[in-house]
Amino acid sequence: MSNPKEPEVTKAPVYIHVGCPKTATTWLQVRIFPVHQDIAYENGSGVFGGIPRHKQPENEVREKVEELRSKTDLPVLFSFEGLTGMCLPTRKEGNTRRTPQEMAEMLKRIVPDARILLTIREQGDMVESTYLQYIFGGYALTPKKALADTEWVRSFLDYNEIVRTYETLFGDENVWVGTYEQLKSNPQDFLDALFAYMGVSKMELDASILSARDNVGTSPFMLRFIRMFNICWPNRLQMNPRWHSFSLRTFKRIDKVLGGRKSDSRWQTDGAIDLTAYEEGNRELDRRRHLGLEKYGYRL
Repeated sequence: MSNPKEPEVTKAPVYIHVGCPKTATTWLQVRIFPVHQDIAYENGSGVFGGIPRHKQPENEVREKVEELRSKTDLPVLFSFEGLTGMCLPTRKEGNTRRTPQEMAEMLKRIVPDARILLTIREQGDMVESTYLQYIFGGYALTPKKALADTEWVRSFLDYNEIVRTYETLFGDENVWVGTYEQLKSNPQDFLDALFAYMGVSKMELDASILSARDNVGTSPFMLRFIRMFNICWPNRLQMNPRWHSFSLRTFKRIDKVLGGRKSDSRWQTDGAIDLTAYEEGNRELDRRRHLGLEKYGYRL
């Protein structure tokens, strides 16, 4: 007499929001994902945080993921924008950080059945926002010098190549792509599309969530001021992180009193890189994914 088959253990599905950085990831991680009743949300930096800098064994990350998904029947969502890298790492980080493609390959080995969530932002706007964060980090190179590692920059800004890498590894149907521009202009539609893909209920946004802004940019004047401050007092971040954090909060408050960034402000990074290099990739990505990139100002 044959033994009855043991019932298969059904694992909770895993979604990994890999970034990109500067696409309202903080807003999603603080105000949206943790409060959705049909999602088991985990801050991905605590699980995947060592991956970009080669500081975490794959089996250790795999064990954490499996432990978390074994505790719930809900879809498990990790969000960590560092998994698509950083356009402007320091010179040291640029030599040690994994590229977006390398991190995608590692995620496939760690969570082969994961579903990937990606958000992108028009390349020129992305570079400007990332340069602001670079200056806030205590550094002071001009945009052209900071962006001199063209091979590294391209690996981060070639969204078509990043998306295609994930599609090849995980399958087209297991990769969702949204744009920062849609999230900014119509967050309800953006979230409706995202949650429909995840198979969870819609989330109605109240006024307090819609009006909340995280990591607000600064005016060109304040950006130049902070850069000069960095030149005059280099390495203050490494010397005293608390003072560094306090100084940046103070600069932002002053900038807000002065009126902050205007919508017609010129980019500080104009001309620093050749943005036409991404036109062909943007066209191909838009053809496959129907993202409406042209209406959002992407170069096609």
